[in-house]
Amino acid sequence: MIIILQFFKKNDFTLFFGGILVGSLTEYLVSLIGEWLFNTKWWDYSGFPLNINGRVCLLYSIFWGILAFFLLKYINPLIDKFFIFIKQKFNLNLLKTLLLGIVIFMALDYIISSFAIRAFLSRTIINNNLQVSNQTKIQNEYRIIYSTNYISNFVYKYFGDEKMLKTFPRIKIEKNNGEIIQVKDLYPNIKTYYIKLIN
Repeated sequence: MIIILQFFKKNDFTLFFGGILVGSLTEYLVSLIGEWLFNTKWWDYSGFPLNINGRVCLLYSIFWGILAFFLLKYINPLIDKFFIFIKQKFNLNLLKTLLLGIVIFMALDYIISSFAIRAFLSRTIINNNLQVSNQTKIQNEYRIIYSTNYISNFVYKYFGDEKMLKTFPRIKIEKNNGEIIQVKDLYPNIKTYYIKLIN
């Protein structure tokens, strides 16, 4: 957002609307890609007024605009000052090594999280006999993950139902007929971390 919002810094008004545009577009694309890759919905704004396919809505788009304003006006200048301070106090090679370590850590986190979500969703879909658009792909993933005892035991130990639901409490699955299933409803005995403020 910081890079793209540089084009909207003409005044506070353009920055606010630039934030709405950039934030909403990013949110829409992340939702679309997440649904394409994992056959799930991380959020659904269908119940909110002025939404587009349940992926974005006016209320959260306004929040993106407010975030953009505060991000570029107040937060980013503080971060820039912090980085200048860090550059002056620490060796540049050390900073590059730390940055590389963080990038590697984030990449590993992404890979592990993606695997965990796929394992959890394929298990949920198969165990609950849900009919989804890419059923054959899901069945193959399930077979690959859960046919080997070592991998299956690892997945159940570290990516069990409770852990996954507490990590992703609002994860959803779309069935063939377009019905949206909240995964937490399939596991009524598991309590999620969040408190639902809006129905």
